[in-house]
Amino acid sequence: MSDHRIDIYEYATDLCNDIRECQENDTIHERFLDIGVFRRTGMPESFKVEFLITCGGPSVSVTVDERDCVELHHSWGMDKAGDDCHEISFDSSDTELWRELKDYFGELSEM
Repeated sequence: MSDHRIDIYEYATDLCNDIRECQENDTIHERFLDIGVFRRTGMPESFKVEFLITCGGPSVSVTVDERDCVELHHSWGMDKAGDDCHEISFDSSDTELWRELKDYFGELSEM
C-alpha cells in the first residue's frame, strides 16, 4: 500500500491560496462540498461553521467557531518530520480569510 500522507502545512497554504482565488473569481460556493452552520439553541450568536473540502479519502474540513478559532482537519495529514498530524490551527494571516467566510455563510444561514 502506498503512503498517501501529505504535508498538512503545505496543504493549508495551498488551500488558502485556492480559496482566495475562488473569492476573486466569485466561485467560492463551488469550492466546498458542503457548509454546515451549527448554532447553540437559545444562543444564536454562538455558532460554528464547518467547510467540508473533501471526504472519502482523504477527509478534509476547516472549522471556525464564534471565538474565531480556525482549524484544518486532514485525515492524511503529516507534519514536516513525517509524523501523523491531522489537525492544525491557521496562522493569523489566513485566520482572517476564514473569519470572513464564517461571517458570510453564518449570515446566509439566518435567512
